[in-house]
Amino acid sequence: MRPECFKFCRRGGMPRSLVVIGAGGFAREYQAHWASSGRSDYAIAGFVVTGRTAPDNANRAAPFLGSIDEQQIAADAFAIGIGNAQIRARVGGDLRTRFPAAAFPSLIHPRAQFDESRNRLGVGSVICPGAIATTNVLIGDFVLVNLSATIGHDVTVGDGCVINPAANISGAVSIGSETLVGVGAVILEGRRVGSRCVIGAGAVVTADVPDGVTVVGVPARPIRSVANGSG
Repeated sequence: MRPECFKFCRRGGMPRSLVVIGAGGFAREYQAHWASSGRSDYAIAGFVVTGRTAPDNANRAAPFLGSIDEQQIAADAFAIGIGNAQIRARVGGDLRTRFPAAAFPSLIHPRAQFDESRNRLGVGSVICPGAIATTNVLIGDFVLVNLSATIGHDVTVGDGCVINPAANISGAVSIGSETLVGVGAVILEGRRVGSRCVIGAGAVVTADVPDGVTVVGVPARPIRSVANGSG
């Protein structure tokens, strides 16, 4: 059976169409952040999922369109409404290949503090309300900086990272790609955190963290490595 095609055409004076990848909690939060941001260059046309993932049953302000792998979706732009770091990075890369003409607008909420003249933000990234980035902060593509997280001077955050609410990243920290920083976690000044790491909620990172390692506690200590699956 031929898949149904959803095509959103821009009419004169109308905002361009934005489709959100994801249909769970953060996808709905993203829609709320977009609505309260005052942005008028795009309008959210709907939500899609990847694969056969079923959406939750919560109400949304835009329609659920099905699976992007089973439907033909034609939109001006895409946003990733997914809170998992490694999935954000993978989906972002897949979308760029599949839809080379599409845009991936970043969102800096007006209640966040992020000076674009002093900092740099990659495509498809989200700076949520209450988040703060001070100066000379370099944030990669498809990064999520969640509610009230703080990022100090001279910090680098790699592609696909997720910085969860109220996390505190001190100055001169370097974080690799696809790393998750948990709720309320603290990374002390000058630390180096690798790619595909997990910093547990409330952890305090006082030493460098190698690639693929999960750390928890105060001070943060490793409990698992992606490389060998041990803790």
